[in-house]
Amino acid sequence: MAIALDDMAGLAAFGKTCATTSPRLDAPNDFRESPVALDASDWLVVVATGAPMAIRACEEEWNEGAASVWKGLSLTDSVQGSPPRGASPRALTLMVDGMPLAPLAAASRPSVERSATRWQAGDRQLRYYYDFRAFAPRPDGVAHVIQLVFWQEGGALSEVVPETSARALGDQYVGWRLLKRARDSITAPIAHAPRLPIGGIVGDALGDAASGRTREAGIHLAQWLASSPVTRENLPEARPAKLLLADILLQRGDTLLGRAYLADARRGLPCLAEAAGSSVMLHRMVIATRDADECDERRVTRAVGRGLLLPGLGHAANGSRGSGLLVGSVVAAMLVNAMSLQAQGNARYAEYQSSTDFAAAPRLYQEASEFRSQARARVRTGLLLWFADAGVSAFEALFKNREVRNAQQ
Repeated sequence: MAIALDDMAGLAAFGKTCATTSPRLDAPNDFRESPVALDASDWLVVVATGAPMAIRACEEEWNEGAASVWKGLSLTDSVQGSPPRGASPRALTLMVDGMPLAPLAAASRPSVERSATRWQAGDRQLRYYYDFRAFAPRPDGVAHVIQLVFWQEGGALSEVVPETSARALGDQYVGWRLLKRARDSITAPIAHAPRLPIGGIVGDALGDAASGRTREAGIHLAQWLASSPVTRENLPEARPAKLLLADILLQRGDTLLGRAYLADARRGLPCLAEAAGSSVMLHRMVIATRDADECDERRVTRAVGRGLLLPGLGHAANGSRGSGLLVGSVVAAMLVNAMSLQAQGNARYAEYQSSTDFAAAPRLYQEASEFRSQARARVRTGLLLWFADAGVSAFEALFKNREVRNAQQ
């Protein structure tokens, strides 16, 4: 933003804003066209000033406009008026993720306002210069929490920058970084092929990247993401744009920034897969950063084989450890109970064989037969549940694979 503001012609801004008003708003005598920023392309500049007083819409537009704020420090103190009013800000503190960020430079002086007939001194204007790198997107994709604390007479006023604006600031940083870095002598094309056709700026960027103009594509994508921070999350081309930008940054060696945009694209869709035609670097990062238990497709034969090997192990192979533990416990309990019943039946049969009581012998034989019969029933039920569960684990694998494919869209 600083570069664009410094490129504005001050007098041209006057004429465009107030060309049809009377009296004509001439520039103050000491207005200079030269830029006032300290190498504005390398800084993030935060400007704080009191609310300007305006008489007409033209003056209000000028006083609150970008050219007035940016060119304000190039105006000397020769304008008429009184010193800054008491409501002017006295200092500003910028907090990033709960920690104060120290400015690299700062300036303070009166701003200017236009009355109906003359220029006059306005409220105090504070300008703080910060290292732009402090606002780079975080590798985990979470937006920075940016808070501004304005100090004025009578206390402090705190305001949290909206999350969408914080993300847009990170997008602006990425665009600035790509713009500042020299062109690569050789740039490999990145030919992403999203599942749905995409046009507009993102479609043009896809074409540029496929033609090897990855730097230009990255700049356009960063500018597009920063220009519509509120609505971009609801646009179908937002995720493809972030994935392509992540791939471009990875190819250019910006691993942390690439990881940040990959994580941002995955918000709400943790199993999101890369588009067809993505680079090997993006594919490796996708594999390395996703939850394999949640996002990898299951092999049906593997689930069935393990389910036949041990009861419940097929569910565990599908990632459903709770279901596997439950089925394994039930089958194991049935088999243990069958062994206990068989042991009791064997004991009763031994008593029957050694018994000399002809009256008790039939009862012992019947009890032995019942215990053995119950044991065989438990074994059959356990084995049936075991093998049936192996088949269920196959259907579970198919169902989970469908969920994973839907989550990768």
